[in-house]
Amino acid sequence: MRLSFTLCTLALFVSACQSASQYRGDEHSSYYLPPTGSTLVLNQELTIPAEAVGVYIQDGRVQPASQLRRYYPHCKFDMNTRRTGERKVVPNSFSIVRALQDVAERDAPTMGYAKHSFFIKVADYEQGGSPLGEFTTHMYLQSKTQPDVYQLTCLQWGDLPDDSYLSIADIRRTLGSIFTLEVPPPK
Repeated sequence: MRLSFTLCTLALFVSACQSASQYRGDEHSSYYLPPTGSTLVLNQELTIPAEAVGVYIQDGRVQPASQLRRYYPHCKFDMNTRRTGERKVVPNSFSIVRALQDVAERDAPTMGYAKHSFFIKVADYEQGGSPLGEFTTHMYLQSKTQPDVYQLTCLQWGDLPDDSYLSIADIRRTLGSIFTLEVPPPK
């Protein structure tokens, strides 16, 4: 079981490496990462709640974790440190100093609402179904004026090995007007 997952993940990785250069500049390809030198521009003030390190964004809106539709594309904007009081992140341009992708086999997320909780059962891949994967793109950020800003992580859940990472175009749709993701033209 684990061997088949490992082989599928390895095949996905090798295929991504081999084809990454042919997708350079294709913002609709899940194989094209925002290159170093890209910029993430925050267009409006964000409030990071007390005791939190970041906020979730889905469908162009900041969402509390309890209302996030976890199977659909979403991003998390993170700070380096947790604070006891809420804080503001003001509009700014953040340099993307590194971007990477990873995929992890996961159980379906457990979602709780008020007093009710349920577990969404995924196909039992031991009986022919596919394992569920979390396809994640990490963008590490840097700003001289707001050095506590850390990263933007965007992800979607999907079937292994069939689904893939969010493209730059998908990430832009997820962020809506809160952020602008600027990517330099390919060289």
